[in-house]
Order: sequence, then structure tokens, then C-alpha cells
Amino acid sequence: MNYKEYRTAARRHLDTCEYMLDYLDKISYADSYDKENILADIYYLSGYVIECIATYAIKTLELTQSRDSRKIHNFQHNDIPLLRKNIQKIDKPIENLIKNSYVKYLYQAWNPKVRYIEMNPFRERDIRKFVELCKSIYQIIDEVVK
Repeated sequence: MNYKEYRTAARRHLDTCEYMLDYLDKISYADSYDKENILADIYYLSGYVIECIATYAIKTLELTQSRDSRKIHNFQHNDIPLLRKNIQKIDKPIENLIKNSYVKYLYQAWNPKVRYIEMNPFRERDIRKFVELCKSIYQIIDEVVK
């Protein structure tokens, strides 16, 4: 995968999450099983927004480092401190976003294994706020790394 495709994937995942949240309003409460599963999928996919945009940033950073510099690899979304350490312009804005987020626990709990959760254990309001957090992180990283 070309490193630039990670940026495209992050945007696509974010657009999909926002579309699914809009659709969620059209589901009747009688279809709560569908709604809970859609919320679980939104949570799963929104974590990949962060992982993809951060991977894009790290791959971009690796290309600008000299050959003698230590390469950044094996990145995971909740390893953002590694990214913040290497791209100083995003350090404080992202640190403050996460620290002050109402849904910080969703950020910390996310991992690829959440895709196996059959029913969503989180409230809709929290999932919506988590998507907003992911969008903000995406925007900060995208603006700095361009």
C-alpha cells in the first residue's frame, strides 16, 4: 500500500462514519438490534480514522528522516504519543483534545478486536462524540503533514 493511500483511507472511513451516523437517525427504535450493531461498526471504523491518518503522518515522517535516524514502525492508533514526539506541531493540540475529551475512555479502549463485539456496549451519544474526536485528530494531523 502506498503511504498516501492511508490518508485517503482515513478520509473515506470518516465520511462513512458520518454517513452511518446520519442514517442512524432514520432507524426506528423498534430496530434497536440494527442500531446497536451499526453503532458498534461506527466505533470500530472511527478508530481506523486515527490509525490511518497517523500511519500516513508517520510514513511521511520516515521519508523525510535521514537514513541514520531511527525508523518509526509498528504503529498502532493509541501510540499517538510516538507520533506527537516526532511531529512537534501536533503535540499540544492532540494531547489537549484527548486529555479533555469526554470520551477519552473510548479512545483508550479502541483496538482492532472491537470488530468482534456483537453488540455495542457504549451509548450513542458517546459514539457520536468519539467520531467528533477522531475527526478533530484527523484534521490536526492532516493540516500539519500536508
